[in-house]
Amino acid sequence: MQLFYRVFYSCGAFFAAFSMFYPAAAEAQAVRTWVSGTGSDANLCSRAAPCQTFAAAQLQTAAGGEINCLDPAGFGAITITKSLTIDCTGTLGSILASSTTGVLINTAGVKVVLRGLTINGGTPAAPGGSGVVLINGASLSVIDCYISNFTQAGANAGIVFRPTTAAGELQVVNTIIANSRYGIYVGPYGSGSANVTLDRVTVANSAVAGLLVASGSNLGTGAFVVVRNSEFTANPVGVWMTALAGSNYVVVKLLNSTATSNTETGVRADGPLVRADLSGMTITNNGTGVSAIGGAILLSYLDNLVDRNGAGGDGSFTGSVSKR
Repeated sequence: MQLFYRVFYSCGAFFAAFSMFYPAAAEAQAVRTWVSGTGSDANLCSRAAPCQTFAAAQLQTAAGGEINCLDPAGFGAITITKSLTIDCTGTLGSILASSTTGVLINTAGVKVVLRGLTINGGTPAAPGGSGVVLINGASLSVIDCYISNFTQAGANAGIVFRPTTAAGELQVVNTIIANSRYGIYVGPYGSGSANVTLDRVTVANSAVAGLLVASGSNLGTGAFVVVRNSEFTANPVGVWMTALAGSNYVVVKLLNSTATSNTETGVRADGPLVRADLSGMTITNNGTGVSAIGGAILLSYLDNLVDRNGAGGDGSFTGSVSKR
C-alpha cells in the first residue's frame, strides 16, 4: 500500500509539473492571433500581447485559424504552411517585400485567405519578385487588397497562381494590382490545374500583361478562368491567353469588363487550345482591340463594345455564340 501511494504521488507531481507547460502550448495554437506595429515576436500573439510579424503569428495560430491586425503597420513577408486567414480589414496591414516574395504558399491541401492587405515590392532599385505566389495548395482567396511594384524579370507578378500537383482554386475580389511585371499570372504546372474567378479587379501599368493565362508543354492540365466587372488598363496586353500545341486547354470567360489604353492589344488569344468568350466587354483605345492567332477561338456574345482602337484596328472575333 505504501508503494502504491508513493507511485500515486509521484505521478501526481509529474502531471502537476506538466500542466504548468500545457496552457502555454495550448495558447500557442490559438484559433485567432493578433499582430501590432508595437508588438513583440516574443509574445503569444494574443490581443493583449500581440506579435509584430505575420511569420511569428503563424507559429502561434492553429491550422484553419486567423491572424488579425490591431493597427496599420508593416508585418513582414510570410511563407504560409497551413490553412490560414490573414485579415486586416479596417486597419490595412502591409507587407514590404523588396527583393523577395510577399506571401508564398507551397503546402499541399492548404486553404489561404488574404484580406485587407497592401503588399509592396519596393523600389525599382530592389524590386520584389512577386506579391503572392501559390505553387502548391488547394485554394487562395485575395480580397480587398492592393498589390504593387513587383517588377523582377521572369514569371513574376502581383499574383502568381501555379498549382503543380492538384486542382487549385483562385478567387480575387475587389483588388488593385499595379506596376508589376504581370498583374496576375495563371499557369498551372505538372499535374496541376487552375479554376480562377476574378471579380472587381483592376490591373494597371504592368510591364508585359495585365492577366496572363498560360498552358505549355509542361504547364498543367488546364485552366478555366471567369473574369467579371474588372478593368485592365495601361498594360502592353490587357488580357493574354496562350496554349501551345501539345499542351492543355485554356478557357476564359470575360464578362462586363474593360480593356483600355493597352499599348499593344486589349484581348489576345494565342494557340489552338485557347477558347475565350466575351460578353458585355468595353475594348477601346488599345493598339489593337482583339486578336486571335495560332488557331485560337475568340467568340463574341454580340453585346461587346469594340471601337476607337489604334493602328492595329479593332480586330475581329473568330465567331459568335448565343446566350441561352
